[in-house]
Amino acid sequence: MQAKKPMSEPEIRRLASFQELTPKQQKLILEYASNGRDKVAAVLSAYDFKNRESARIGSYACFENRKIVRVLNEIFRVSPKEQFVAELDEAIRNSHLTMAQVEALAAKGRVLRLLPAKYQVGIG
Repeated sequence: MQAKKPMSEPEIRRLASFQELTPKQQKLILEYASNGRDKVAAVLSAYDFKNRESARIGSYACFENRKIVRVLNEIFRVSPKEQFVAELDEAIRNSHLTMAQVEALAAKGRVLRLLPAKYQVGIG
């Protein structure tokens, strides 16, 4: 897949989804978009962590936040289908995947029309 050029800072600031974020989340997004996608550096710029290791651990929660993911997808021009495939790939590698998570992915696939409307998750 060819990398898509991300939005510029002025374009990012105009996004309605970006404007809904807290000031710290906005700072995180702007730093991440401008620093070569260094999550730890972005977290350190926006939040008060004692060291890089704490920021690394904190970055997981920050970058799993749905609002942040939505803005990043817009900035880096990730389509809903591409995001779904990435989530599906992550789920496949998750050894602790629950049936509820599988059902949620299936529901999302149906909403995005990537799975048939009558698709049901089954065991066996």
